[in-house]
Amino acid sequence: MMINGLGACFFEELGLHYIGPVDGHNMEELVHIMKVVKAIPEQGTVLIHVVTEKGKGYAPAEAAPDKMHGRDVVTFAAGLATKGLKPFCTIYSSFIRRVYYQLVHDVDLPKLPVRFAIDSAGLVGADGLTHCNTFDTTLLACLPNMVVMAPSCERELMNMVATAATIDYRPSYFRYPRGNGFGSIIPPFNKGTPLEVGKERVLEEGTRVAILGYGKIVQSCVAAARLLQWFGISATVTDARFCKPLDGELIRQLAREHEVLLSVEEGSVGGFGSHVTHFLAMNGLLDGNLKWRAMMLPDIYIDHGTKREQLEQAGLSLKRIATTILTLIGENKDVF
Repeated sequence: MMINGLGACFFEELGLHYIGPVDGHNMEELVHIMKVVKAIPEQGTVLIHVVTEKGKGYAPAEAAPDKMHGRDVVTFAAGLATKGLKPFCTIYSSFIRRVYYQLVHDVDLPKLPVRFAIDSAGLVGADGLTHCNTFDTTLLACLPNMVVMAPSCERELMNMVATAATIDYRPSYFRYPRGNGFGSIIPPFNKGTPLEVGKERVLEEGTRVAILGYGKIVQSCVAAARLLQWFGISATVTDARFCKPLDGELIRQLAREHEVLLSVEEGSVGGFGSHVTHFLAMNGLLDGNLKWRAMMLPDIYIDHGTKREQLEQAGLSLKRIATTILTLIGENKDVF
């Protein structure tokens, strides 16, 4: 391992043990250094200076390091769409904020069929504040021409990829979270089945309460509904699938047939719940006795932690979902 005298002096003046610079593309050397550092007793804080080359291993990026990054990829995808191709533009969710102008001006305004596949959407656990993107649904669903989707499981993600491939008349967007899936059973060689745009699916049928889940948190909504059964409360649960366009027909039916209507999402204000609220208000569905609530992330930046800890802090755990419903129907029980 190499130790640069000047670099070592600077960092060691800060009380750090400095090792480097190290070739970040040499995995054997990196693993060896990690093992050596781990074996040193009482070493204090160690700084390993790893040097990498952006785009290493990807021939087009190595040949043109100033291309294929950031905002250019959105405009490039728009250009492909004008030539009849089917571009899928994959972006880390928090970087949507960086490309928003190009997304609006170069894709949504001319109504070009670019498909945006956005990973690590919502809470991201230990990745922390800088990589936590809770604003994407709000930013994308306000655009007039955008189809906005979120899958509840692996199979639904495959279906949304297939759906996006069939949407040739406007841009589309689907978000999926960081972390493991739920173990959905997927038939071999299955490439997904295109969904009817703007249609939810009913997962559980009940009579008193209706829960609209959007995205991965649908799984918590199902668990909360089953928990409520212990208290004699029957709940309908739907997988919304689409924030835009909404399934207005089903939402109208659920609002009329249930005492309580609740939406749950892992996103900021202005997202799925806000769109449902607007729909309910504009159609006079809030003028009667319906008890309506939208559960979403609080208006704060949520710090590092496990996903479970972050959901607890945000008030979106399955127990908090169940407690919110119990409160709405007037059963303020200390049940947990």
